[in-house]
Amino acid sequence: MRRVLLGFMILVLAVSLYGRGGRASKQKIVRFDTNRKYYRGWAVQSFKDMPYDSAYTLAESQAIGDMVSDIRCKVRSMVEMECNIKGKEVEERYRQKVEVFTDGLIDIGEMFEESTYVDSSAKNVYVFVWMDRKKYDAEQRQKLEERKRLVTMAYDRADSLREEGDVAGALRSYLLAYYNVCDKFGGLPVYRERADGVKEELRSAIDQKLNKALRSIEVEPDRKVVYFSVPGGKVEGIVGVRVERDDGVKAVGVPLRVSVVEGKVDLAEKVRTDRDGWAQIRIDNVSVEQVRHRIKVEVDIFELMNIPEDQAEALLKYKGSVPNCEIVLEKKKAIGVVGLYRRKGKAMALPSGVITKARGVLSKLGYDVVELNEVLGEEPSDVKKYREMGLDYLLIFNIGTKVEGEEGMMTGTVWGGYQLYDVATERVVDSRTIGGVKEFGIDGGSAISTAMGKWLGKMKKALRELKVR
Repeated sequence: MRRVLLGFMILVLAVSLYGRGGRASKQKIVRFDTNRKYYRGWAVQSFKDMPYDSAYTLAESQAIGDMVSDIRCKVRSMVEMECNIKGKEVEERYRQKVEVFTDGLIDIGEMFEESTYVDSSAKNVYVFVWMDRKKYDAEQRQKLEERKRLVTMAYDRADSLREEGDVAGALRSYLLAYYNVCDKFGGLPVYRERADGVKEELRSAIDQKLNKALRSIEVEPDRKVVYFSVPGGKVEGIVGVRVERDDGVKAVGVPLRVSVVEGKVDLAEKVRTDRDGWAQIRIDNVSVEQVRHRIKVEVDIFELMNIPEDQAEALLKYKGSVPNCEIVLEKKKAIGVVGLYRRKGKAMALPSGVITKARGVLSKLGYDVVELNEVLGEEPSDVKKYREMGLDYLLIFNIGTKVEGEEGMMTGTVWGGYQLYDVATERVVDSRTIGGVKEFGIDGGSAISTAMGKWLGKMKKALRELKVR
């Protein structure tokens, strides 16, 4: 009934003012609302030079804009009161943010009422809009309170989860609280009264707690230097990373982002800690062309919040301070083992015992031993081809054997030595002649086998003193 009556009053007033082509001020048109129960606005638009529908739409838009100007003043004062913005200096500092936040808060939707008067003779359309002031103000206050509730709820929950030892849950809630206080209040200060009566500015308080939570988390790898081998660039085992709070509480379910800082590495970019606070990083392949690679493992705050990084601008300030660690991947000095082995005047593959003994000694010295499936009949003329295989050194054994005697009393002799080539410079950096060993046996095979065993012992001792320049 009130809507009909109000519309009727406006229409009657409009007719009386404009029915004869007269002019009147806005104040005269809305003079009936002496108690200012309504936000209101009006506009007039001619449809002499445009279709009526276009004129009406334009007039309605202008009328709503007129009403919103009135609303903006009230909402701005609400925001300033809620955010405790007092004093000339404070008002100047937050002026722009207040205006932006106020405009974002205002939403009249379909809440307003409207009446239209058409002056056919003058070809003018008048649009009057109004809205219950008390009802709208209450809804705006409720909006502000709901926004503050979302912030304080996440903040209080973060404190509780931290006390309970839920590292991931507490961090997530602190992040959510800070994201909400920035997103819901546009960088304006927001206050609440604590249980002890102290007035607390939420954004700075949450920021302090969030930074403290980030600093308390430790990310540590089980190995700070991990070696990879050639060929293939395979890493020795899976790399483990432990995440826990500085008081020893395990960080369960924390998402980690793994990235390559230096080099070329194929790896899983996202992992998550298990119930023991450990995450396993699988490194599939490492480029053998580069000696050193670095990877970074860090807490992924955006994955923790399940929000894309480009949609969380407020949290970008923490990106450089998230808990992290670096892991260095280093290529073992790789030695390719090949031989010039002759038996009965024929070039043959190295005896397996040579490879086994060499690998055992050189591995303990920190080298990666690569068995080359080659049979050399003479010394290699092109050492640098082995560089493409990722080798640093080429260890060439030159072994010879001789069998003498008759069945039942045979003599087997083994002699030789090695040369160590630096693949990069193509120079010999170490060489050794290992004295011959002669043994007896009932046949040539047993005699050579016995002699080879003792010769390998001498070779093993010599390799322990391998000189690499």
